[in-house]
Amino acid sequence: MTDAGGTSITMRLSQYMNDVVNAHGKVSEGLAEKIHKALCKELRLRSGKRKEQELTEKIISDTWSKVAEAHEAFFPGFIFNVSADELETTYLAEMRIEASLIRKDDGGVGGYYHATEQNLSLQRLPIVFKPSGIPLDPFDDDSDHETETTVDSRRIVRAQVMTYAQRIFTAQRRKHLYMLLVIGTKFRIMRWDPSGVVASEAVDYVKSVEGTGALLDFVYAFSAFTDRQQGIDITAELLDRGSCGYKRMSAVAKAQNGDFNYHARYLDPSESIPDVLLPSSKPLSSAVKLLNLHHDPTEPCENHDHLPTQHPIPATWTYIRDLFCSSLNGMARRYMITVENRKLLVGDHINDPPSSLIGRGTHIYVALDWESQQFILLKDVWRWYYDGIRPEGEIVKELNEQKVPNIPTVVAHGDVLEDPYDDSLRGVVQETDTSNYSPLTGSKSADHTLPPFSATPRPIKPLPGAKSVARASTSGHGVCAPAGPHAKLYTTKAENGIKRSADDVKSESKRPKQGIGLRHLVHYRVVFKDICLPLTRFTSSQQLVSMLTDCVEAHRDAYVSRGLVHRDVSVGNTLICPRIRCEEDENGNKHYSVVWFGILADWELAQKDSEKQAFGPELAGTWQFMSVYCLGNPENPVTIADELEAFLHVMVYCGVRLVRHNFKEVWGFVEDYFNGYTMTVNNRLGPPIGKSRVIHNGQLRGAGMDALLFGSVKDHPLNRLIADLLSLFEARYSVLYLDKQQSRVSTPPNDGEVAGPAPLLVESLRPVPMGRKKRPRRNDEDPLAAMDVDKPLDAISEAALRKRAAKLHTHDAFIAILEKWFGSDKWPVADTVPDRMSP
Repeated sequence: MTDAGGTSITMRLSQYMNDVVNAHGKVSEGLAEKIHKALCKELRLRSGKRKEQELTEKIISDTWSKVAEAHEAFFPGFIFNVSADELETTYLAEMRIEASLIRKDDGGVGGYYHATEQNLSLQRLPIVFKPSGIPLDPFDDDSDHETETTVDSRRIVRAQVMTYAQRIFTAQRRKHLYMLLVIGTKFRIMRWDPSGVVASEAVDYVKSVEGTGALLDFVYAFSAFTDRQQGIDITAELLDRGSCGYKRMSAVAKAQNGDFNYHARYLDPSESIPDVLLPSSKPLSSAVKLLNLHHDPTEPCENHDHLPTQHPIPATWTYIRDLFCSSLNGMARRYMITVENRKLLVGDHINDPPSSLIGRGTHIYVALDWESQQFILLKDVWRWYYDGIRPEGEIVKELNEQKVPNIPTVVAHGDVLEDPYDDSLRGVVQETDTSNYSPLTGSKSADHTLPPFSATPRPIKPLPGAKSVARASTSGHGVCAPAGPHAKLYTTKAENGIKRSADDVKSESKRPKQGIGLRHLVHYRVVFKDICLPLTRFTSSQQLVSMLTDCVEAHRDAYVSRGLVHRDVSVGNTLICPRIRCEEDENGNKHYSVVWFGILADWELAQKDSEKQAFGPELAGTWQFMSVYCLGNPENPVTIADELEAFLHVMVYCGVRLVRHNFKEVWGFVEDYFNGYTMTVNNRLGPPIGKSRVIHNGQLRGAGMDALLFGSVKDHPLNRLIADLLSLFEARYSVLYLDKQQSRVSTPPNDGEVAGPAPLLVESLRPVPMGRKKRPRRNDEDPLAAMDVDKPLDAISEAALRKRAAKLHTHDAFIAILEKWFGSDKWPVADTVPDRMSP
C-alpha cells in the first residue's frame, strides 16, 4: 500500500520466536509427526497424485479443515473457521480464502459465532491462504533485496493482508494482531500493529516434520497466551448482555420525548428547552445514585427494567441520540472503557474507519458517561511519540483554561495502560513494538546473518508465566495513565523506541533497506464534552462563512494566547456545534434560538510556533487542504499564512460540493484541485495543478480556465469573498517568487532546492439565526481600503505588493474580510444543493 511504505520487518524464524513471540510451544515430536502425516495425506504431494503448483487456496484450506476436524490437537482450544471471500476475478493475487482461529468460549459473550462467516469480532488468529509460488509472497527474505517487493502481484497480496488486519482492528479493540499467511506449502507468521508488521521468514510446513513442528510451535505458544499477549486491548471491557450497563445502553438509545430538534431556528416561547442544553459551564454532574443504578455497569442487572418512568433518561439533541442508537446496530459489541476513572459505555465507532492500518487509527465513539448519564465523545487514537508532539487533551485543556472560544471542551484524557490489573506492569502504557525495529529511532534489529530455517531440533523456551486477568470489577480503578503535563510516561526500557530529535534523525548517513517508514506510537484516549456535526451539514453559504469565521477566531486566539499553530486545518476538523442562545430585548424579555457555531477540533498535531517541527513531514496536515507552499516545501514549518490558506481551501471544497454554482464536472475539479499531485524535480510529490493555478493566479477557475461562480448572480457575496482572499494569497506567492529569484541571483544554485509549483436541505426560505452577529464597519476599518485589491499585481509597486502579502502574517485581515462579506445583505437564504459527490 502506498501509504505504508517502509513499514515491514522480516527476520529468521528462530529470532522471531525468541524476540517477537517470546515463547515456544513445547510440541512433542510425536504430535508433530502425526500432524505432518495428516497434512501430507490430504495434500497428496508425496504420492505423486498432485504437484505443488496445483495447490489452490481451496485445496489448502480444505486440507487444514480436514486435519483440524480429525485432530483436535492441531489447534487446541480453538474453532478453525473458514470463510470464502467471493471475488469476480481470475487474477490469482486477488483471489483469497480467509480462515481464522476462534476461541471456543468466545461466542457466548456479546456476540455469537456463525460458521462459514468471517466473525471479525471473534477472530483471535486470522489465516490467509494463497497458492504456491514466490509471485504471491508479499515479502522478500533475501537480505540483499528490498523487503517490500515492488512486483505487482506481491504488492497486491501485501495490501490484501493489511486490509484484512485493518478490518479486524476495526471490529475489535486491539493493540496488535498475529496472523498466519499460508502460501502453498509455506507459512509466515506476521504481527501487525499501528506502526507496521514484523514477519517471519517463509517456512515449509510440509517438506519435513521439523517444518510442521515449527508451525505447531507457534500455534501452541499462541494458544497459551493471555488475552493481552494475543493482542486484545483488555482495558476495553466487554459488557455481558445481562449487565446493568448493557441494558441501560439499550434503554437510552431509544428516542425520548424531551429530545430537542437541533436545526438552527428562532424558538417559540411555548417550546420547552431541556435544562441540560441551556448555556452552562458547569461540569458533568452525578446522576447514578439519583437514578438508583449500579455503581459498576458491569454488574448483573436482574431487577431493573430501565424504563424512563422508573429510571429517568436525560434529554439531548436528537442527532446525538440517533448517533448513539446507530452505534448499537447489528452485531456491535458493547464495552466499558475507563479514562481517568470515568466509566464510559460505547458500541461501534461513528466515524469512517481509517483507510490504512498503519497510522493513528482514529476511532470516534458516542459514549454514555455512566456517572452523569449524559452522552459525551470518546476519541481513541494512536498518537505520535516524538519530541514536540503533545497529547491532544493536554493541548486543548490548556486552551480551555485560556478561555479560547470555539474549541472542544476536555473532560478527561490519558495514555492507555498495558494492563491495569498486573502490578508488574504498573504504569506501562500501550505502544507499538514494530517501531522498535526502526533504523532511525528503534533499539532492535533483525539479524539477517542467522541461517534460514532448516530441519534442526527446535529450541525449547518455557512460556512466560501466564497471569489470569481479573475482570470482576473496575470500580475506582482507572485504566489510563495519569494526564497532564506533570504526568510521568512509563515505558519499558530496552524494548521501546527512543525519542530522537529531527536533527539526530537527519544526521544518519546510512539507512538499512527495511523499516525506514516505521514511526513510534502510543495508545491514547481523550474525552470531550461536545458531540458535533460535520461542517458539510451547513444549510446556506452565509452560515458556512459564519462557522468558518468562528474556527479562524479559535485559531487566532490559540496563537495569540499560547503561540500554537494547529497544523491540520481540514474539512474534517472544522465542525458544527448546535447551541441554545438567549438574548434579552429592551423590555427584559428573553428570546431563545438554536444557533450553529463552528468548532476547530483535532489539535493533536498542534505545536508552538517557536518549537521545531516534529520529525517527518507526514506528521502534519491533510493533503487536500494543505497550502501550496507546504506541499511543495514539506520540510519547512507551517506558518499562519499556510493555515489561513487551508481555511480558504475548506471554504472552496464545501462550496463546490454543496453550494449552487455553474460547474457541472465537480469530480474532475475536486481531483484537479484537492486530490491530485505533481512530481517535483527531486521526484517528490508536489501540490495539485488546480490548487497551484488558483492560488498563483488569484482566480477560482477550473482546468479549462472557466471561472467557477457561486449562486445565480455574479455578485454573490461568496464570489466576492473568495476573490478578496485570493488577492492576499496571490500577493504572497508573488513575493515568494520574487525572493526566490533574488536569492538565485545573489547565491549559487542549490541542487537540493525543491521547486514549488449529504447536506441538510432547508425546508423553508425563512432566515435562520447565525452564530455571529453582523456589526457595522467604519470606512477606516476596511482592511482592503489601502490595498487596491481590484488592481492587477503588475499594476502596483513592489512595496504595495509586499504590504498586501504581509497581511497574512496575522489573522486580522483574513477575519476582517470574512466579517465584511458576512455582513452583506445579498446572501440568499438557502443556496445549498444535495451533495454532488455522494456515492
